[in-house]
This record gives sequence, structure tokens and C-alpha cells, in this order.
Amino acid sequence: MINSKEIAKIAGVSRSTVSRVINGYPNVPQKTKEKVLEVIKKYNYRPNYSARVLSGKKTNTLGIFVVSLNRETNGIFRFNLFQNNYFGPFVDALIDLSNSNGFHSLVQIIYKKEEFSKMVDTFAEMRIDGGIIIGLDRKERVILDISKTKIPFTVVHYDENFLFNNVEQDCSIGLVNTMDYEAGVEATEYLVSMGHKNIAFLSGRFTNYSGYERFRGFLTVMKRYNLPIRRESIIHGDFLLYKTEIEIKKLINSKTLPTAILCCNDDMALVTLKVFKENGIKVPEDISIMGFDNIPFAEYSNPPLTTMNLPIYEIADKSFFIFENLTRKKRPQNKNFVYKLPMNLVIRESVKKLG
Repeated sequence: MINSKEIAKIAGVSRSTVSRVINGYPNVPQKTKEKVLEVIKKYNYRPNYSARVLSGKKTNTLGIFVVSLNRETNGIFRFNLFQNNYFGPFVDALIDLSNSNGFHSLVQIIYKKEEFSKMVDTFAEMRIDGGIIIGLDRKERVILDISKTKIPFTVVHYDENFLFNNVEQDCSIGLVNTMDYEAGVEATEYLVSMGHKNIAFLSGRFTNYSGYERFRGFLTVMKRYNLPIRRESIIHGDFLLYKTEIEIKKLINSKTLPTAILCCNDDMALVTLKVFKENGIKVPEDISIMGFDNIPFAEYSNPPLTTMNLPIYEIADKSFFIFENLTRKKRPQNKNFVYKLPMNLVIRESVKKLG
């Protein structure tokens, strides 16, 4: 990566002149300023934040990056970080861990792919000692650009093979995944054990790690018992509540209800419960519902929701542990930090046992 000394040499000015241009000092001739800015643009130069602001010292800052795409409805972004049952507790736990261990926290929320460059810049300009990224699609390639900055990072819920086969090899990297495939298997096995054969799956996004792996687990069990997988059995909710409501209403109007629906997260399961209640369909008497994640509201829904528990605080704890170790260069030789955390079944009252 080019530095300010090389920029100065190419522009034919002193290094201090480059610094004055970057910092916006007025005592630089316009022609000189334009020449320096032209070279900066040509070589895509990014000032070294820690060197410029903190004189080469560590920033003592953890970067937390929340990628929340597909949150737009009619041109309006409908997303509140700390009201989100997935991102909110995770970020809250990370900030708490960061504060209690003497670090600052920088939180960025990315709504569009066009904003990925801001995330990359935060790494490249060394505003942080390391980053934790959550919410990316399972093979999103911006990770490759981040790895080129050589700043340590941890990614949550991402494809392991794609990550370690494509990133820069000399970049310190951590990965925290949950065992979503195994959870998908366990959830579907539970429904089968309760006598259900006509099971629908309310999907998340298949580009999402958890959405893809949970669906794979569902398919494995359905094939294992030779149970029917019809086109109408796959309901595309995409983790979006308004879309879930539309699709469940379509299902009701089709007059072909399954005996059970496995929902890819609890938020969609709660919307499904709401729509059924509004249409006079009783859960679990008329149809069984099961979710994933075990969000706080799941216990208090009517009926209380059977679900798979997502260990969100353990995910945050492992992510921060990796951040601390990578930034202190304690990575095991020839080994990256990888954690795969199990999910467990939480049985409540939303699944009926069939005769």
C-alpha cells in the first residue's frame, strides 16, 4: 500500500505539503493542492489514521460491523439495531465486553452493498485494531478486500471453505459459526417424532449462512424418511416480516395447509402465529409451528413457541475472545481461530403430537 512519502515523491512536493493537503490547511497553493490530490486519487491513497492521529500507537478500538441488507420498504429503511432480536443482543454484548476490557467500540451499520467501501476504508485507514463482522451473505466477496488491509477480523455466520480458500493468507482471521445444519436436522427430526409428515419450511434467504444451512438440514430429514417436498411446501419468507405475512396469507387462501411449519427464525414464526390467529386457525390444534433462535418473545407468545436456541451471547463472547487474541498476535501457528457452536432444542407448546 502506497504511503505519504511516496505520494510526495510522485507529486514533486515535500511530505509536509502532502500532510497539509490531507488535513485541509489553507496555506497551500491551489496548483500544488490539485497536483497532490490528483496523485492521491490516482493511487487510491488512504491516510494512515493511527499514524496521523495517534502517532503510530494502537487505536485500542474494536470495530463492530452490522450488515443489514433488505431492510427497505417503499424507500424507507425500517431497522432499529437494538430492537432487532439477532443483531441487538449481539452488539450489546460486544460493547459490554469491549468496555469491561478497556477498549473503545466503533459501530457501523451497512444497509446497502454500495456502502461496503466505508467498511473497507475503516480497516484500510487503521481506525480500529480489529473488526467483528456480522450479517454478511455466506460468500460475500467484500471479505477479500478487507483481508488485503491486513487488519485482523472475525466474521460471524459465514462459509468456512470460501473464507479460508480466498482471503489473503497472511491476514489474521477468526470465524464463529453455529451448527445450523445440525439444528435444522434436529428440528425436523423433532417434528417427525411428533407424528408430522406434511411439513412446510418457511425459509430465510438462501444466500445467508444460517438460512442455507437450516434448510439443508430440513431437506436431509425429509429425504431420510421419504417425506414429500412439494413446491408449495417451501415458503419464501427471506427473514422479512412483511413478506412472511403475505406468503402465509397466500398459504391460507390455498386451502392446502400442512400439519406443521418449520420457520427459519422466531420472528417469522411469530408473524405466522399472528396471521393464523387473525384467520381463526388455532396453533397447535389446527397446525403446529416451530422456530429458530429462541428470542425472548418466543417464551411469551400464545402459545409459547417451540424453537432451537441460538447461543447469541456465546457467539459474542467467542468473537471478542478472537479479537483480543488476534490483535495481540496470539494466533496459533498455521491455524486460524474457528468456533462452531451447537444449538439446542427448546420444547414449549406450539407443536402438537399427532396420533
